[in-house]
Amino acid sequence: MIDETLGRGHTEVESNQCNEEPSPHIFLSPVCRFEPATDVTSVFWDNSQKLVTVVRNDEEIEVVGADGRKSNHFRINREGPLRDVKVSPEGSVIAVLRSPKRLELMRLTSTEFCLSCFQEIEYDERSSDAILGFEWIYPGELLVITGTGCYAYKFSSSHRKFLRGNKSKSMRVNWYSYWAEYRLVLTSVGATTINLYQVKTDGCLESLGLLNVGLDASTAVTTMVQSLTRNQVFLIEAYGNLYCAAVQPDIQRECILLHHLGKSRTITLQLPRPGSYAIAVSDNLIIAIDASSDATVIFDIAQADDEPILPLSPSKRLTGANELLASSHTDSPANPIWIPCLPSQILALGRGALYDVSLNMEAIIKDMRACQDDVRVCDFLLCRKDGETSALIMELLRDLLTSSADVITLRTIFRKLCSVDHNQVMERPWPLPDTSSEAILAQVNIDGAHGMQHSQSGASLASLASRKSERTQGSYRSSGASSDRRRDVGLARRAHPLFEQEQMYTDVFIVVADHRSCSPPYLAACLLEYITTVLAFEPVQPYMTELLADLLVRGKCFAVLHQYVLCNIVEDSLPVARILAGAKEEYSPFGQIALDMLKRLHANEEVIEMLLGQGMILDAVRFAISRDCLRVSMVPTLLEAALTSLDKTLYLNVFKCLEELGFIGFELDQHHVHPATNRYVSVYREMWGEIVDLEIVEL
Repeated sequence: MIDETLGRGHTEVESNQCNEEPSPHIFLSPVCRFEPATDVTSVFWDNSQKLVTVVRNDEEIEVVGADGRKSNHFRINREGPLRDVKVSPEGSVIAVLRSPKRLELMRLTSTEFCLSCFQEIEYDERSSDAILGFEWIYPGELLVITGTGCYAYKFSSSHRKFLRGNKSKSMRVNWYSYWAEYRLVLTSVGATTINLYQVKTDGCLESLGLLNVGLDASTAVTTMVQSLTRNQVFLIEAYGNLYCAAVQPDIQRECILLHHLGKSRTITLQLPRPGSYAIAVSDNLIIAIDASSDATVIFDIAQADDEPILPLSPSKRLTGANELLASSHTDSPANPIWIPCLPSQILALGRGALYDVSLNMEAIIKDMRACQDDVRVCDFLLCRKDGETSALIMELLRDLLTSSADVITLRTIFRKLCSVDHNQVMERPWPLPDTSSEAILAQVNIDGAHGMQHSQSGASLASLASRKSERTQGSYRSSGASSDRRRDVGLARRAHPLFEQEQMYTDVFIVVADHRSCSPPYLAACLLEYITTVLAFEPVQPYMTELLADLLVRGKCFAVLHQYVLCNIVEDSLPVARILAGAKEEYSPFGQIALDMLKRLHANEEVIEMLLGQGMILDAVRFAISRDCLRVSMVPTLLEAALTSLDKTLYLNVFKCLEELGFIGFELDQHHVHPATNRYVSVYREMWGEIVDLEIVEL
């Protein structure tokens, strides 16, 4: 499912989800607007520089950046339909392919609106060779691809023009595609055979060998019999690995073959029905969008099977599909409705817009939970980017707890959450994949790709790229599976929890504990599973065991809590002691257990307060003296407790004891005595007089 958001963001889309139509799985947000392609307007896409070039009447040219800013607007002589237009990386030269035999180079200046050609690259009209296309590979370097090979041109300052180099590559070429991010050129040399070349400086091409994209490595059987077109073969990157993707043209078995350019492995992604699919990659998920309908299929190659993560539902229509697909174009390889601009953009020619493909993860997870088990949903979320799916994981846990899900299921999820981390750590069983261009390209030549016949040079490609790709990959977090594919996509076990205990406490357990429908004994059992899992990685924070004690008390599981305290599962803390003390009326052993816990914690004032609350005033005084914690501030409290007991002898003994310790004085000028004791001195005189002959009870 797709939804088109025309500059409104996702907020308006989400506000409209209260209607009967289900939420879309994919958002198409326009990032660039231009004049739509018509009979008199042509649109060209430069993937290397992310530029859209609009040509009107074969003479007016407008260059629009992918961010929506217009770069330039100028005019050229009209001499017939243009086949391609591209601006050089430094923005000083524009190349115009007027015909299969002639390529014109024009200088771009800020003062001239009408451009004139300063150099032509022509081929003999009588020759069968023709220009298939051209690419700006480096500043001042141009690569021209013809039916007989690839030819490099480099600008010469002395000659003031582009000169053809001597490092050209002769070969048969049916069609080609250039992937500037990886400096790779794919050339078709057969029906399903692709030749890969690495582009170096000075126009040198290093062959990486042949790849039969119609051959399934798992069965060693050719699955394609039709010739592939340029729009059916892509280079995509997922989980740090580079794949050559080929859309299966066979109507009887519609699929996408992913050839790992580093290992002899092929992944077959089954498409639900025939169609004209455009490919996009978002958050390491492979998205196949049918250009002739509103069907959208999402694949996650980290999953164990090759089926879409969600079944195709014909009832879920696309709210913006009719407008998006409305075009005067007839979809064909030569005149497509839209062009995939990998990794995550689609150029809609008839709409005059460049769309950014993004995921509606909330809707995806909702539908996944309806047809898959929750552990697999958790695996899926753990493979997504940090920060974007954390809230969905928390929501998943809350929903499982409030719905009283199986404790075993929650135990499995807790183990997954505790065994991964969003930060790279030093010690782990497998290293994280390096997702830079150099590392990805190095896999192609070092590991050996399936079906590829390597050249004898064998030079490493790691040192060829001149820049790193500043992209943010999804966190490669292990879902616990042991399949080879999961290791290939870079999932690795980490040494620290993904979510801090504080986040789990505040966003999950406390929220669910306040939910009336949740059973305290059930939640306590789930919390114990989480505590047990955390203990394998780090110490458990006290607030976790305090919540466990509170849940057990609320669930009247007093004997269980008693055992947990004795076995040190619930560790000593002031909040736990207070919880135990508060439940002593329902379970009498808790009184002594709480008192002993407070003594172990050296919470002397808490112990004295608890003893006074139990009417054990003499014990409180003895404890204060034994711990040497008797303070002036405690004197009024002890005397008030003795006076409240209405036991004159008890009051006498407490008073005399405090007097001997120097906390009570009859002289008004004793500044170390608490001022509030004057009242209790008066009470003492009224009760016993100035001289007392009664023997004091030994304390």
